[in-house]
Amino acid sequence: MELKINELVNNNINKLNESNIMNENNKREILNQLNNIPTISKTILNDILKDVETNTLNVKLVVSNLHTEMRENNNSILNIRAINEELKNKLDNLTNKTIKDNNSNKIKGSYGENEIYNSLSDKLMSRDGYIIEQVNGLSHSCDILIKCKNKPDIRIESKAHGLNNGEKVRQKEVDKFERDLIHTNNHGIFVSLYSNIVGKNSIDLIQLSNGKFAIYLSNNNYNIDNIIDSMNIIYKIDSIIQNSLNNDKFIISLETMMKLKSIINENNTKLNSVKLHLRDSINILNDLTLDMIDKLIINNELKIENKEINNKEMNNDILLCDWCNKKCKSSSGLKNHQSTCKKSPVLLSG
Repeated sequence: MELKINELVNNNINKLNESNIMNENNKREILNQLNNIPTISKTILNDILKDVETNTLNVKLVVSNLHTEMRENNNSILNIRAINEELKNKLDNLTNKTIKDNNSNKIKGSYGENEIYNSLSDKLMSRDGYIIEQVNGLSHSCDILIKCKNKPDIRIESKAHGLNNGEKVRQKEVDKFERDLIHTNNHGIFVSLYSNIVGKNSIDLIQLSNGKFAIYLSNNNYNIDNIIDSMNIIYKIDSIIQNSLNNDKFIISLETMMKLKSIINENNTKLNSVKLHLRDSINILNDLTLDMIDKLIINNELKIENKEINNKEMNNDILLCDWCNKKCKSSSGLKNHQSTCKKSPVLLSG
């Protein structure tokens, strides 16, 4: 578009320049002729010459104005280009920021919190005394608070690190979680949805300085059953300490804690194995059930079909007496009947 405008302007300028040259040539020609003509004619020619000079000046003015407008148009085009480039850069930056925000741990974490909250709300029924609250908007409160009648409160912190890059949950996240549990004086479960937690096993248990317990679950992938199992472990340990030792700030010895961790990890492995075999068993049962249904339908339909066929065959084998239309099942039976049939022509004639 810009090239077409410049080409058009340049063509017009060239034509005006050509016209200006012609005017100059005409002017010189007129001056040459003035020296050879009478005075009256000179006056007329002088007037014509002035008109030519005026036209020449006008042409020069037009050319000058066109040059000025052309420069202004070029400047406007450059300004438009600069504005377009700036808008493109802003749009690219906004697009990159949006992509980065969507992939950020904060966005993914928020989605993860909602999914865990919804799943726990589905499994932990209010009729059983459970109350599930999202408390991520409160400081030092973790993400989710689980309350249950006659049981201690448990707080859940979820992290979505490492979905695309394998990033581990850092130690500072762990330290903050433990500070929040001490601040609220509650037990807690730290759930890493997609990655490992620095310094922790796949499932780990610690006791905090205030006597409360924290369980760490790595690579949970929204396994809500594991979260509920961890809740039950905390409920059990808390019940033992409260009822047997009668001391809510009792600190378990290192040796006992190591044995507890070993039992939890061993049972978790066995539980996962049982769940796997249970799923396989359920699949087998489902297959058997479907097979039984299949056989039931096929066998039942075949029986009905065979019965109908037999009935048709029986109907096809029935023989009728020509005289009284009595039905006989065989030829011998028909013969015996006809020998004594009361409507037999032989008997009637006798």
